[in-house]
Amino acid sequence: MTEGDYPKAESARSFRPEENEKFVKLFNEQKFRPRTAILKVWFKYPTNMFFQPIPAQDKITFTNRIDGFYKPEIYYTDTDSLYISSSNWDKLNEAGLVSENENSKGKNDYGDGGIIFGLYLAPKVKYNIILTSDGILKEKKTFKGYSNYKIKVEDYIQLASGHDVTNEFDKPWVKSFTDGIVIPNEKQKKVFRSYLNLVKRKAPNSEGIMYPYTTEKN
Repeated sequence: MTEGDYPKAESARSFRPEENEKFVKLFNEQKFRPRTAILKVWFKYPTNMFFQPIPAQDKITFTNRIDGFYKPEIYYTDTDSLYISSSNWDKLNEAGLVSENENSKGKNDYGDGGIIFGLYLAPKVKYNIILTSDGILKEKKTFKGYSNYKIKVEDYIQLASGHDVTNEFDKPWVKSFTDGIVIPNEKQKKVFRSYLNLVKRKAPNSEGIMYPYTTEKN
């Protein structure tokens, strides 16, 4: 995995005692619904396409069905997925929009399991604790621009608490006509700002909801 890849790590390790106190505090402060599902949508595209987003019309269909444009019940969205509560999953299922193998329909990416704790700090920066149907807790981590072997739970907690995260990374290799491929034996420092989510959304209101910016005066 290179520095530019999206790190996606999964493990079933138990939490250390020093982590528990931080998680309990964050857990109690969060407004969340248990057993949140990831609705991942499969679409059939030509094999020569490199980028496969959800078509706008289909994404609107899913969002409209759960009244997602008017209620803040979509926790996070990605290219081909919506993070929604289990009650909204039931609505989609009753509407015939759920299937394990049909194109243009959604499926729960976690099978029979669901998210019991989530931190959605910015696009491509999220941390989830998953409870499987077998009662096993797992981590699902994504942090764009952060190396997989360096990413730690504490980094998410630090960002969520309003503090920047700094770490050192290997400088990327370079290619030139004269020297060929050069792999620097140096480090570079990266700083991930705690306010990076405010680029696209307003600060949390009294209910902890971060609404997107609009052109209208509020």
